[in-house]
Amino acid sequence: MITQETASAIWSTHREIQTTKELIAIIEEELAKPFNDKHSPILKDAFGQKRHFEMGIPSSPNSKTIYRVSTHAALLILRHHLADMQAALIKHSETARFELLTPPTIEDPNQLTLPDPPPTQSPTDQPQII
Repeated sequence: MITQETASAIWSTHREIQTTKELIAIIEEELAKPFNDKHSPILKDAFGQKRHFEMGIPSSPNSKTIYRVSTHAALLILRHHLADMQAALIKHSETARFELLTPPTIEDPNQLTLPDPPPTQSPTDQPQII
């Protein structure tokens, strides 16, 4: 049986791959547009404001963030992250394969109980037709 940890790792890795692919597609779509005064390859937020990419460590006492990551640098980082996640998915899949091929272990064999077989009727217990 696959452990909960392995199943969770596979799911979260698949989710990370999906999100990364979506981000790459958005950036590539922006870069494919012609560059002129009305359009530049900078994404906009939900309010239509131009935004640069941000990168940082948000959840530490010494959190640091950089706010003006270029579109090309972000694309390189995302492609590298995608390759890392695809490698991690292979590793998690191999772990799952190993877990499926490994028979489950019983810590205490005395706890293993099998159901009692159904009672069998002997021929003399059968009603006889006269």
